Amino acid sequence: MTSSANRVVPPTKPTPDPDPHQVATATGSADSIDGAPSVQREIETPLFRMGGFAFIRCLMKCFAMPWLLSLSLISAIGIILGILLDIRILIVALMIITIIIPMLMAFMYYYHGLRQECFFNVLPHTLLISPQALTIRLHIKESAPDPDSPSDLRISEISFPRRHLAPARLKANALIIPIISPAQGFIWIPHEALSPTIFDAIQDNNITDASQTSN
Repeated sequence: MTSSANRVVPPTKPTPDPDPHQVATATGSADSIDGAPSVQREIETPLFRMGGFAFIRCLMKCFAMPWLLSLSLISAIGIILGILLDIRILIVALMIITIIIPMLMAFMYYYHGLRQECFFNVLPHTLLISPQALTIRLHIKESAPDPDSPSDLRISEISFPRRHLAPARLKANALIIPIISPAQGFIWIPHEALSPTIFDAIQDNNITDASQTSN
């Protein structure tokens, strides 16, 4: 009977050293396989604001265009029928143009334009782009008590989570990102503020609609 002391034990296979790249990926390190950071950083646009006329035009296009087109078509038909058939039809058509349509525009401005989801566009602000949300940083100048003293600058932020944003529409002069929740609105970004880095960040976050339409 062979003694257990003389038994030959087969050599164990040495364990190879792990690949440092695989370890970094498994442990969630900031260095990925190609050397680029795996955690996306936040990108901020330059300071910009939307003009008053452009704000009204964009507001009407986003929220009142079907009503304006319908009332305009009715008014045009009423003017033609009023000239050909009865002057009273012409008077009704002119009432739609001079009373109903301005009241509709005033209602849309009061109901949508004064909400923070829309009104921030006319204030000086920057846009902070991150994978989780788009954050509006308002630069508000507060008047100092002393007229000779410089005005104070206050930073206020409004954040919109990604789930509250619809695909953006690329217009002739700007990029518009609709806000669908909790209240309807839009984020207006002029082409001057859309550097290649910022535009790529918006595309990487799956916000941009590739279709381009006229403004």
